[in-house]
Amino acid sequence: ALAAAAPGADDREWARDGPETDALKFAKVELAEALAMVDEARLERRHELTKLNGEVEAAQAENGRLRTAGEQYLAPKGSVFASLRRLVVVAAGREDPFAGLEGSAT
Repeated sequence: ALAAAAPGADDREWARDGPETDALKFAKVELAEALAMVDEARLERRHELTKLNGEVEAAQAENGRLRTAGEQYLAPKGSVFASLRRLVVVAAGREDPFAGLEGSAT
């Protein structure tokens, strides 16, 4: 009579209402909450990883750009002594004899 009144009630024969069933429900809710927290942490780590990968790609692109820009630079008149002379002239407060050099290399 009880089974006829509540369809599916015979499936729960093994777990009658009471403290055991309540403890089982409570444990299942706690497990679901813990799994949700794990999923959120994984998602957050994926976002952080994606962001870091983007930063790495940007740094690699900048590195490549700087390397190619450095290959185009030529010392004034092709010598280290000319670069040192330029440094001394500018440090003394006089006008840079090669002021437009950096702008033309890019």
